[in-house]
This record gives sequence, structure tokens and C-alpha cells, in this order.
Amino acid sequence: MDPSRPGSGAAAADTLVPPSRPFRPERLWIAGDFYFAAGQGTLLPPLVTTAPTGQSVALNQPTTTTLFGGERKLQYARPGLRATAGIWLTEDYRFGLDTTLMFLADRSSEFTGSATPGGPILAQPITIGGTGLQVGVPVISGTLSARAHTAVIGGDANFRYGLTTSDLGRLDLLVGYRYVNLRDTVDVESRSQFVANPIGLSTVPTLDFAVSDHFRTLNQFHGAQVGLGGTHRLFDRLTLTTKGTVAIGVNISDVTISGQTFTVAGVNNGGLLTGNNNIGSFRENQFAVVPEGTLKLGWDFTDRFRVNAGYSFLYWTKVRRAADQIDTTTQAGSRPAFRNYDTDYWVQGWTVGLDLRW
Repeated sequence: MDPSRPGSGAAAADTLVPPSRPFRPERLWIAGDFYFAAGQGTLLPPLVTTAPTGQSVALNQPTTTTLFGGERKLQYARPGLRATAGIWLTEDYRFGLDTTLMFLADRSSEFTGSATPGGPILAQPITIGGTGLQVGVPVISGTLSARAHTAVIGGDANFRYGLTTSDLGRLDLLVGYRYVNLRDTVDVESRSQFVANPIGLSTVPTLDFAVSDHFRTLNQFHGAQVGLGGTHRLFDRLTLTTKGTVAIGVNISDVTISGQTFTVAGVNNGGLLTGNNNIGSFRENQFAVVPEGTLKLGWDFTDRFRVNAGYSFLYWTKVRRAADQIDTTTQAGSRPAFRNYDTDYWVQGWTVGLDLRW
């Protein structure tokens, strides 16, 4: 390779230990990776509890067991995809473009339970404001379900500028745009059936009483990013590919909270965890930072075909999760209230895939 070519600069070490198969840039490259990654879980408050018949279902009682919530959920790894494509626009490999897309399968955690007369009590725990008293709102001859769900996608597009190229590899400056999208939901629904008049009737009528609470968040990051990317040949057919970027921009965060109570008298706005002080849609724009780093080890089966395995880590500041917006305290006129709580989020995992180059 001609060291006088623009974008080239052979280091002294390159002449001391020349590789048996010198690094050769490609005009066009496409990579598809299976991505097995975990996103940061979300801490759910206790949403479903149980206790033996005749016992208290308050959280501070030894007979109470939490069936759903009270711990971190949605943190386990799930499959996904990372796809990358790039092209050099000039003959000297000085100016180029690349893009990467990341997708993870949705992750859900849910519970559904039934309560029958004389059986274990199934309840939703709440705290009475002003007193701190914990109580359980029981389901009477009915069902109680809770579900948490999350989904994340993202990607970037970069302009590449070649800094150095040698027989051992190259290093490029990256300047571009990043987008990340995180969706969260938490739903709690209960339905009870009350006996209307059990005396003197051969057929006993029942009255339905249903309550639902829904919490949804959508976070969308848009930002400009800068970083470095490069490929280095380690041995005859073994290469190391790295990429590190930092994006700075705005996180557009939307929170939607709704709830309803269904009775024979009609439908009321608000449930057990929702009311006039937190129902609605709330948008907030915040300054956020998203750094990402990837590393791949690849083996060249041919000059144009490479298999690789690697690791990727992405961090995201100032996101709002659905579970963090739940207020389990009830107080007339003021609570449950909108918490407007934000936190940080990360995704990390392993990749295995194929590269094609021309």
C-alpha cells in the first residue's frame, strides 16, 4: 500500500512487523448481526398482593405476599438485530458514509389472578395519604391483572473522514446523527362481581365493578454525534473493529396516564392509581447524552466474507419510564399525583454476525 496516498500514514511498527495479509479497505460493506442484549429494567411498585382469607393484605403484614411488582422487571436479555452498511465515496478512501440500525424484541412481564369467595384474598396495595397506612383493595369474586412492557429501537448515520490508513488498518473520524426510541407501558386492571340480592332469589344477580389504570411513556432522542471508528488486523485473518461515539441532543419524552372505573351507574374518569391530579398527557424536552461503544473480532474466510462476534454498550440519560410515574398513595384532592420522574437507561449485549465487503 502506498504510504504517500492521501489518508495514509504508516507507523514505524508497521515496517517492523509487516502482516502476512495486509489490511485492505473496501469500497462497500454490509454487516448483519444477531443481537442478544439486555436493557435496564424498571422498578415496579407492588401492584398485586395476596393473603389468606381473613388476614390483612397490607404490605407490612407477615401474612401478605407480593405477587407482582415490588422488584425490578424487564431487565433480562432478549434477541434483536444490528445491521450496518457503509460506502467510501472517493477513490482514496478519505470520504465515506455509514449507517447502523438496532432493534430489540419487545419484553413483557405480566400476572393474572382470580379470587373466589372463601379463597385467598387478591388485592391492590395502596397507601392512605396523610396517615401512611398501607391497605389492600381486594378483588371480590373476580380477576386482577398487571402487565409491564418495553421496546427499544435506534440507529445512527455518519459521515466518515479517513484519518490514517496503513497495512495494519485504518482510523476514521465520525460525525453524524443518532436516534433512539424507548416505549414503556404499565397496565393494571381488576374486575369484581358483587351479589346484588342473595336472599329469596333462585337466580342470584351480580353487579360488575371494574377498574383500570394505564401508564405509557415514549422517549425519543435526536442528537448530533461525533466519534472514532477503525479496523485493525491482528493476525493473518483476524481483525478487530471498534467504534465509539458520543451523541448530544434532546430527549422528547411523552407520558400518557389514563384510568377508568366502571359501575352500574356508569363510567367515571380515574381508577385506583389514577385521578384528576395525574391523568393526562405530559411532554417534556430535556438535554440528553447518548454514548455508545462497539467492539468486534472478525475472521476472514475470504477477502469479501467475514464472520464476527462482538459486544455493544449504549447509555442514555434523562428518560422517563412508565413504572416511575406511578403514585400508589391516595389522598382526597391531591393524590395520586403526576411524579414526573426521570432516570438513565442502558442497553448492552453480544453480537454474532456476518460481514460482506466489495
